[in-house]
Amino acid sequence: MFLGCRFNDQLPRAFARQIIKRSAGPHYAMLAEEPTRMEARFLAEQGITRIAIPLADAAAALCGAALPA
Repeated sequence: MFLGCRFNDQLPRAFARQIIKRSAGPHYAMLAEEPTRMEARFLAEQGITRIAIPLADAAAALCGAALPA
């Protein structure tokens, strides 16, 4: 699970590839904003499923707080 990561540069993509190589899937990325063309390509190539909710909302849900309507 990639939280708060953007893959809009080569360095974060390289780090993510290393993590993926060393961990079992499935893999997810929480990206509220629409990914760039290169990010979408990277997500598809690496088999990362995008979860399109803001990180703050996900953290609140995990802590038991109600999500905004």
